[in-house]
Formats: sequence, structure tokens, C-alpha cells
Amino acid sequence: LSDIPHTRVIILAGTNISECQPTIMPYFEKAKENGAYIIAIDPRETATTKIADLHLKIKPGTDAALANGLVKIIIDEQLINEDFIQSRTNG
Repeated sequence: LSDIPHTRVIILAGTNISECQPTIMPYFEKAKENGAYIIAIDPRETATTKIADLHLKIKPGTDAALANGLVKIIIDEQLINEDFIQSRTNG
């Protein structure tokens, strides 16, 4: 938790911190005060999505499509660390 206020980018997927874990919300609010860019992935508008800089309001059930799209961009833009992947995966 102590690292959260010092984070530059936070992606919140599948969580509504403001309602489900309100005691840790101040860490995210402090991160935002410190300049963090917050991305919330949620089909609903919530108190958590309201503090986000970017609210990806995806349709329910499309999480895998979003994840696959992000992975494709990471691969296409050559943002992967081949050595890291090779040393930690098989096949």
C-alpha cells in the first residue's frame, strides 16, 4: 500500500475500490494528488471511475477482448522484454 501514492500509472480493472475497499481509497487519492494517471476499467460509473483520468466503459463480458487488444499493441510496438519472457516461460 505504501507504494501506491508514488505510482505514475494505475490501472484498476474489475474493482470498485471506493465501495469495496474504502479504507485504501486515500492511497489512490494521494497518488492522484502526486500526479498519477488513473485508468478505471468498469462498465458502470462509480466513485472510483470518477477519480480516474480515463474511464474505459467496456461492455460486460468484453474484458478478454480488451486484454487481447492491449497485448497485441504491446507486441506490435515491441514493448516486450524477450529475455524476461524466455527465462520465465515454457513453450
